[in-house]
Amino acid sequence: MSKSILTDSQKRDLIKKYQEEVVKLKYQLEKFEDIILELDKSNLKATNKTSTKIARRGRPAKAKVEAVKAEPKRRGRPAKAKVEAVTTKPKRRGRPRKTISVPKVSLAKELRNNTKLQEVPKKRVRVVKNGYKLSPWDEFIINALKEKQHVLISKDLIEISKSKAEKDNVKFDLDEVKNMLNRSLHKMANKRNDLIKTKYEGKGFAYALPNWVNQTNKSLKKKYQRK
Repeated sequence: MSKSILTDSQKRDLIKKYQEEVVKLKYQLEKFEDIILELDKSNLKATNKTSTKIARRGRPAKAKVEAVKAEPKRRGRPAKAKVEAVTTKPKRRGRPRKTISVPKVSLAKELRNNTKLQEVPKKRVRVVKNGYKLSPWDEFIINALKEKQHVLISKDLIEISKSKAEKDNVKFDLDEVKNMLNRSLHKMANKRNDLIKTKYEGKGFAYALPNWVNQTNKSLKKKYQRK
């Protein structure tokens, strides 16, 4: 049978009740002692009266006198057996109560489990340039220029995008790539100053970063010319 587990508060209440019961028993014992003394006095008086009457009629038998003398006076606390009889609680009939074992739970652990915050996934921080956020395709073009360190045309950017898709094992849609690149190039070169259009031997324009162009004559620096 598993033992009952009490909390500290329940243990203190149990000790307090036990101490109160002990005080009550001590009080009852003192009362019992007073009652026993009173009974002893009454018995002694009754015995003395009986002895006096017998003495008037004749000398009492020796055995009876010894029996009267042999009876001791009951003073002090009663015998241990009586005390135990008073303090012992009667046994209860029927089946004993089942004790319920309360599992110990770490309060600190529960608090940690209940208050644990889920990690918030990090949001992708988009680069802000010239007062607006760059789109993924804007960033792709700028990063490609920085990596190659020379001007690029649309065809170059398409090839770079295709190579990246194969490396990442993702689907490459040529029409979608052309559309997205044209939108980003038009926005950054014509509406903003994120890219500079430069001439090259062929149809269309090549695209450069602003710091690749001389501010005086707006010509492309030699080291950034298309290879």
